[in-house]
Amino acid sequence: MTSPDMLDDVTQTGIDAGTVTVTAANGMITTATQGPDPRFGMQSPLTTALSVATPGGGPSLSMTKTRSAVLGTPGDPFSVQTLTDTTTIAGRTTTSVFDAATMTTQTTSPAGRIANMTVDTRGRPVLRQMGGLNALNIGYDARGRIATLTQGAG
Repeated sequence: MTSPDMLDDVTQTGIDAGTVTVTAANGMITTATQGPDPRFGMQSPLTTALSVATPGGGPSLSMTKTRSAVLGTPGDPFSVQTLTDTTTIAGRTTTSVFDAATMTTQTTSPAGRIANMTVDTRGRPVLRQMGGLNALNIGYDARGRIATLTQGAG
């Protein structure tokens, strides 16, 4: 691979059973492991582990992710009732739960802060709320463009 400055960026790439390891020219090593999505399997893999190590024992980063799904009809990947993602980065866990009945995703941060986002049938956000703050309501015109943003009583 070549970086924007036209210098070689990657010196080595390895692929082994769903794990890709890339060693950059500067010695940084990135390892990503793919795993199956609970609905679609490896037809739609997700990154279940990622690590980045800097050369010489410098700072590093690690991430793990799990996904679970509750289906209304077993075996039908499109009958999702809830979809839960749990992501841990550097030992701190964030959880996102999508509820298909309300089309709402609730995300809980490592600090316990809660954010909610509701989407319409086209997947566009129509409501966004952070903690105890007033919700932001988003309206669209007939062409799908944002037409209104309303927060609070106004």
